[in-house]
Amino acid sequence: MRSAVPILDIDPFWDQWLAEPYARHDQLHAAGAVFFIPKYEIFGMARYEEVNATLRNPQDFCSGRSVGLEQIVDPNKHWRPPSLLLETDPPLHDLTRSVVNRVVNVAALESLRAIWKTTAEEMIPSLCTKGRIDAVPELAEAFPIKVFGDAVGIGPGGRGNLLALGSLALEVVGPRTERVERALAEAGMLTAWSTAASQRSALAPGGFGLNIYAAVDRGEITESQAALLVRSLLSAGVDTTVSGIGAALHAFATNPAQWSVLRSRPELAKSALDEVLRWDSVVQCFFRTTTRDVQVAGVDIPNESKIMLFFAAANGIRTGGRTLTNSTLPAVTQGSWALVPASMRVLVRWSPVSRWKQFCRRYSSTSVPSNSLARPDDA
Repeated sequence: MRSAVPILDIDPFWDQWLAEPYARHDQLHAAGAVFFIPKYEIFGMARYEEVNATLRNPQDFCSGRSVGLEQIVDPNKHWRPPSLLLETDPPLHDLTRSVVNRVVNVAALESLRAIWKTTAEEMIPSLCTKGRIDAVPELAEAFPIKVFGDAVGIGPGGRGNLLALGSLALEVVGPRTERVERALAEAGMLTAWSTAASQRSALAPGGFGLNIYAAVDRGEITESQAALLVRSLLSAGVDTTVSGIGAALHAFATNPAQWSVLRSRPELAKSALDEVLRWDSVVQCFFRTTTRDVQVAGVDIPNESKIMLFFAAANGIRTGGRTLTNSTLPAVTQGSWALVPASMRVLVRWSPVSRWKQFCRRYSSTSVPSNSLARPDDA
């Protein structure tokens, strides 16, 4: 049965929307399973069932024409090469996914557990002596830059660029606003740095980077594809982890009773982080492009239409008190799990868990200063 598509006169890339996206999720849910945003001539989905089904159907909803608003028709003429992790479709996506999954696997991550634990043990005591800290730069950013950079095998110089690189990757999901233009002003420098850092000769032995290049030696991928895969790790691996840790810090600071539970039972760190990522998605939205005329919930969507998938809205329930340490609610791609290899999902979770267990032992209470500021969600 066909249905008329609801029209939403909204701008999901407006600065005030990005500053408080969750306040507008009810409007998205109430509009229907599928809606149309005339400002950008795109369709949107914000309910769990439709978003989850779309992510699992690459035949009808592709990633290869970019996961952003801008269509990538000819990658050779675009300002950046598409991400081989996020912006490819089968069979290429299956190939690159399998290469990364073999490198960033559970065994490899298990071997890093002790290193991450030691790094956390070295960083946490100095923070504890301060009593009060600026949590995002001193905690949420510092730890991933250190452990992720070491894991990939990039040199120590320029690692601060990892934050700007990840932010840029999310900013360009949307239209060319003034904020995006400011970010693009650094694009040339960031592209040059990440390209150089991703070369085989620049990577340390034993890291994820050179292990990806081993697939070239086996004849599975090309040298240029290996470089792009390492670049994709650099752009996708840090920003989401920083956002996840930052969201967790805020969640526990505003729910001190749950912090007390986690301190007494640090083994709940992983499940608590999963719930944090459901509640505060590290990626607000990505796009898909239809490969043919399709119908979703009775709404006709033409071929080559852009569809904005509101991950955070699809992750759902944000009412009542937060039980961070005991949640069984489903989540759509906590940070877009359906877009990345399973091994990368584990990486995003395990890195913060190493830190949380150390942090819990040291800090008996958490709170948010009245003058604290939230950073607008990029996308």
